Amino acid sequence: MEPNANASTTIGVNIISPSISTGTSVQVVLTSGDAGRLVSYAPQTVSWTAGETGTKFATFTVAANTDCDDVATLNFQLQNVTGGLNAAVAEPSNFTLTITDDDTGYASVVEDNFEDANSIGWTSFGD
Repeated sequence: MEPNANASTTIGVNIISPSISTGTSVQVVLTSGDAGRLVSYAPQTVSWTAGETGTKFATFTVAANTDCDDVATLNFQLQNVTGGLNAAVAEPSNFTLTITDDDTGYASVVEDNFEDANSIGWTSFGD
């Protein structure tokens, strides 16, 4: 990911044995980790119409910055299933997203006491 650019990632959610008469939905919720690492984070609901199969996706955009933040771990969970006939969340119900910062190095802070006579090569004027 380039500094000041955002990158999206998706979490795929599948349904098993969908109801042919009622649609089903479930929320993908961040349960731990720094939500500030995501752009405009909010829980997302994925839904299937009656009889629909296949994978649905919750998309999250990882916020870029120029700081070297090392590694961040975000934990998501499927919650609040509705609809269907006896709809329930199956295992695995958790997903872990690991964000590895691509900014190399750490910010350097250089401090020099210009008033110190031991500062090599520097001369203080005016005091």
